[in-house]
Amino acid sequence: MDLQKLELLESRVSGFLGLLEELKQKNVSLETQMGDLRRELSEKQEAVKRLQEENQQLAQEREVIRGRVENMLEALNGIKME
Repeated sequence: MDLQKLELLESRVSGFLGLLEELKQKNVSLETQMGDLRRELSEKQEAVKRLQEENQQLAQEREVIRGRVENMLEALNGIKME
């Protein structure tokens, strides 16, 4: 193997090592980003669950209020008929 081929091989190996290091750093960055996104997703899922529970509670309260208003309207209609 002559010196020129050895220098080319050395250059390629050095380039691959640099690329490998860059990919390792990107991988660490992506792992961190993925962890952050998982935490954010979990928080969003908890918020959705709380909002769904609140919505259900408000719907139940609305039905109670609707029933009471209907009863009052019926009572008012009864007064008008007399």
